[in-house]
Amino acid sequence: MTTRHELDALRTEVRSLNTALQKQSRTTKRLAYGFGCLFLAGLTIAATSMQSMPDVIKAKHFHVVGDDGKIVAALGTLPDGGMLGILNKDGQTVATLSPDSKGNGKLTIRNKIAKKMTSLYSDDNGGNLSIFNDDEKRVAAVYVLRDGGGALSAFGEHPETPATSLAATPNGGRLTIRDSDHKITFSAPEAEASEH
Repeated sequence: MTTRHELDALRTEVRSLNTALQKQSRTTKRLAYGFGCLFLAGLTIAATSMQSMPDVIKAKHFHVVGDDGKIVAALGTLPDGGMLGILNKDGQTVATLSPDSKGNGKLTIRNKIAKKMTSLYSDDNGGNLSIFNDDEKRVAAVYVLRDGGGALSAFGEHPETPATSLAATPNGGRLTIRDSDHKITFSAPEAEASEH
């Protein structure tokens, strides 16, 4: 039986994760807005600096360079489609916007040494925001479930199975906690033993 102290600790952990995810979400929105502005500014500058305006410009890659000649943004091609990359002053890619192998959109934000920290992407169910630790392991996520509900999850050693999950489904809410062997140790309301 779970004690009030344990439930209070779980509530505090869920609030902490929610606060962290809200901050990451605001940062992701700001970066996405910045990408759009940078891209439009680059196109505007390119369009106004040309003597004659061609109907179509075709290239496999475009680079935006700073006054020092270093690349600060890149627009190019990948096997799965196009890619927009933003680089920091040290030449490290800190953000990319591209499709995944299934054709869905993906925004990846990296730290100053190019380690993946946040990923915002879409899939067949809806949107997904994942947060990664310094080892690039997913530690938290907000995502849409197959049934149309939403979930907030925290991950331990196994980035594919959440250690703690708070879900809202058409049938109501659920809090699930798993042990290191992926077995459900607590579920409110009770979950089926075979549930993942």
